[in-house]
Amino acid sequence: MNEENRKLVELAQRGITFREAQKAKPEKDNKYIRFIATSETPTTVFDWERWEYVDEVLLMDGFKLRSGDQVPFCDSHNRSRCADVFGRAFNWSVKGDRVEADVEFADDENSQNIKAKYEKGILTDCSIGYIVEKSVYIAENESGVVNGRTFNGPLKVSTEWRVLELSGTPVGADVEAVAKKGRSFVFSDNSKGDKMGDKVKKDEPVAEVQVKEDVKVEAPKGISMEEVRKQLADQLIKERERSAEITAMTSKFGMSERAAELIASDKSVDEVRKEIMDSYVRDNKEENVATVVPGQDARDKFVRAASDALLIRAGLPVEEKEADGARDLVDFSLFDLSKECVRLAGGSTRGTKLEIIQRALSTSDLPNVLANTANKKMNIAFDSTPATWKEWCSTSEVADFKTHTLVKLSEGSALDLVSENGEYKHGSISDEAETYKLLTYGKEYTFGRHMLINDDLNALMDWLNVMGENGANKVSDLVYASGDLLGNPTMGDSNSLFDTSNHGNLASSGAAPSITTIGAAVTAMKKQTDLAGERKLAIQPVYFIAPVGLETTSEQLFRSQMEGTQAKPTTINPYAGSFLKRIYEVRLDPTSGALPWYILGTKGKTAEVVFLRGSNQRPILEWSREFNTSGIKYRVTLDCAVYAKDYRAFYKNPGA
Repeated sequence: MNEENRKLVELAQRGITFREAQKAKPEKDNKYIRFIATSETPTTVFDWERWEYVDEVLLMDGFKLRSGDQVPFCDSHNRSRCADVFGRAFNWSVKGDRVEADVEFADDENSQNIKAKYEKGILTDCSIGYIVEKSVYIAENESGVVNGRTFNGPLKVSTEWRVLELSGTPVGADVEAVAKKGRSFVFSDNSKGDKMGDKVKKDEPVAEVQVKEDVKVEAPKGISMEEVRKQLADQLIKERERSAEITAMTSKFGMSERAAELIASDKSVDEVRKEIMDSYVRDNKEENVATVVPGQDARDKFVRAASDALLIRAGLPVEEKEADGARDLVDFSLFDLSKECVRLAGGSTRGTKLEIIQRALSTSDLPNVLANTANKKMNIAFDSTPATWKEWCSTSEVADFKTHTLVKLSEGSALDLVSENGEYKHGSISDEAETYKLLTYGKEYTFGRHMLINDDLNALMDWLNVMGENGANKVSDLVYASGDLLGNPTMGDSNSLFDTSNHGNLASSGAAPSITTIGAAVTAMKKQTDLAGERKLAIQPVYFIAPVGLETTSEQLFRSQMEGTQAKPTTINPYAGSFLKRIYEVRLDPTSGALPWYILGTKGKTAEVVFLRGSNQRPILEWSREFNTSGIKYRVTLDCAVYAKDYRAFYKNPGA
């Protein structure tokens, strides 16, 4: 992941109380509203570099905009859809220890409704989305000077940061922007820096926020401002998690219109869940509906999106339509995906990387995300590996590992002439049988926790590529076993596939391909008889198969229209052009000695490659959690068999 994309993934956000446009210059129709986008007030954020929550100060002299003078004004940091943009934030300016901007709301009804809520004081907060480009971390019990100012730790001081968007939010993240009823009030605490506790200037009033009479904003005696800040930050985080869970529940059960009401209530998540389920059951009974299957939940959607994201990242095609959100996850590391799997499964996302990955592996989501990508990668490698046998072998599938039998029947006796009132004679049919049985080939590999932490997706992809290629090569090795077609197996009649005296499909002496030797092979194949030995089959030769060592001389023969010998310079070559489909296979090349070649009949009568049913005629990828190494164990299994269907469709010349 490049640096810019990494920063976009680590997009931070912080909020602050909305301020009315005392210094704005709105048009006559009150088109703009002025916001305090953020300030130098310390805010608790998640530090992506340290993987923990820290207090952060944004120095105003480090403020930048992503591009131009404006950024979108979004709905609660929803940056993935244009429909979630309410308007634009522009006319940015730094005023002392804060950044301000005008917001122009769009003309659509939804955006204007949001604007009205701000104008009436129903909504008061906003929040910025930004990336930190440069920062300094000051450890606990230490102090440091940054840009001529002294700060006390623990604190992250961001000296350069870039705003990407501004959002309207029900609750902002700036915990020091609090108020008492009837007047503006800001905690003053100079422990973090010499300007962070500056009072609000009189010409920059802050909107009053109505709060309950019994709410106390002063720090209780004996409690430091740091403890108050931490408590407020923890409460804010819990409230955000509660709001997100309630939103997800109402969406899943078709009650999105109640989300705002339930979030505003004082009910816990468990109480809200019970209320939703009670309402769901009651509504279904009233509608006389026995069961209703909810739509795809967040975990299912994430698994699909993450799987497609890894396919895109690995440079693999995505089947059909990309899952929603897949492009947003492309720059996520394997650890980022692990953390999201834990969160969606309801687990804690705090702790070390190792702890989070172990939690992710205990769910099915992360292994499934990786397995979907792994299976796709292996299948692509298997399918794209050159395999010449596919041109002349048929394929089939069987459901088990038993010995299977192919019974071949003869064409039957020829029809006899029957005179008027004559007697019909009884004919006979002969049969032969060929047997085969699936065999299993496989290999295991462990994708360990170190690879997950190091985001080493390429290591897994490379291994799967090799396994896919090895699977394809294993089938080819079986077809061209021992440097011969099918390893010259023993047929059902107890004779070898290639046999001179019993099968008549093996030349008595070897010779290189020529018009004469090919003619002898064609003749021998056409003169093959049926099982009863009564009828010549006239099998049409289709394929010429040879080692690559014969490719040059063979192609010279097949591409020559004339025989071209000195004795017969004008004799036509009957096998020129496309008379035979030529296949050259390197597995047929011997280390030394003669180069054999073959003539084969129609595909479907020669040989068959058999796979286990349900495998899609590919290797099968299985996974399991590996407890010894805290990783994922992958097992590649190939179940297949190869057998010759009929020796009559084969002819071999041992070569010269």
